[in-house]
Amino acid sequence: MRAPHSPCVHRPGASFEGKRYAPEDLAKLVGPAAATRVFTLTDPAHACCRIIEERALKGAAEWAAANRRRAAGPVTSARVDGRTLTTDSQMADGPGQLDGPAFGPAEEGKGGEALLDCFTRGKDVVTRWKGLAGAGLGLAASFGLASGVLEFRASGLEGVGGNRAVEMEVVTPGLNRLLIGIDDTDTPQSGATWALAREATAGLEEMAVLSLRVVQLFPGVPTKTTNCVATLVEGAVAPWMKEAVKIEVRDRIESLAKSTEVGLAFAEGVVIDRFAEAEAFCRRARKEIVTEADAQAAARAFGAQVVLDGRGMIGAVAALGAAEMGPEAADLPR
Repeated sequence: MRAPHSPCVHRPGASFEGKRYAPEDLAKLVGPAAATRVFTLTDPAHACCRIIEERALKGAAEWAAANRRRAAGPVTSARVDGRTLTTDSQMADGPGQLDGPAFGPAEEGKGGEALLDCFTRGKDVVTRWKGLAGAGLGLAASFGLASGVLEFRASGLEGVGGNRAVEMEVVTPGLNRLLIGIDDTDTPQSGATWALAREATAGLEEMAVLSLRVVQLFPGVPTKTTNCVATLVEGAVAPWMKEAVKIEVRDRIESLAKSTEVGLAFAEGVVIDRFAEAEAFCRRARKEIVTEADAQAAARAFGAQVVLDGRGMIGAVAALGAAEMGPEAADLPR
C-alpha cells in the first residue's frame, strides 16, 4: 500500500553522474558488506520487479523496509522474512517514467531510504536510490558489496552519514522467478522430499536458489509417508535458461526419487495471474483430502505446468500456492 504523501517532483535523468566504485574501494568507505546476495526478478508482462537482498542484520533490514514503504514512489511493498529484505516495485522501460518518492526525515512522516527509479537497460535492471544519514551507508554497504550486482555508482558517498543524503545507481541482471513444487519423492523405507529437493536444485549454474519452504499438508491423507509435507523451491534464473533449468530439475528429481508417485510442477512470474486460485487450493490441501483432478483443475486455473504427474502432483501444485504464505506454511493450519 502506498504511503499517503504527495510524491516529490524528482525525475532522474537518463544518465547518472555518480562515481563508479570497485568493491575494495567501497569497503574502505563503508566497512563490511551489509548483504551477501542481491537479485532482481523482473516481470515485464506486469511492468514490475522484485528486489531481494540477503542482509547481514535483521534490524537494519526491518528499518529499510519501513522507510521504503513510507517513501513509496515506485515501491508497492517492502517486507522482511528472517534477514531477507524483499522490495516490490513498478518497473519502466526507461528512466523518469515513475512517480518519485516522499523522501525525507521521519519527523515529516517521510522515508529516509527511498527507491527513486526502476527501469530496464537491455537485459539488465537499473535501480536508483537515495539514503538519508545512516541509510546512505546501509544502501551502499548492501548493494555495493553484494554478489549479483554488476555495477554500483554513488554521488556524495565520501560524506556519508550525519545529516547528509547519498544517491546511487545499481545495475543487476534481470532474472525470472521460478517456483518449483515437489512431493511424494520418498517411501516409508527411505528418503525425504525436502532433502531431495535441496539436492536436486543445488549447484545449478543457471539458477540461484532463493528459498526452500516445507509446506504442511493435511496429515489425514491415508497415502502419506509420515507427516504429509510438500516442498516449494523458489529460484532466480536468466530468462533464456528457464526451460533448460526445468529439464535439468526434472531429470535430477527422477534420478534421485525413491518413489514412483513423484509430483513436480512449475509456476513463473513475480505476479501470477489468478494466483488466488493457487492459494485457495493450497488452503484446501492443508485442511482436507483433495484429488488429482482438483490439482489439475487448480494448475490450469493459474497456469502451473505439471511435468511429473504421479500422486505427488497434488502436493506439488499445493506447494506452489504457498509461495506468499510465509513461515506459517510449515505449521498445521488453525
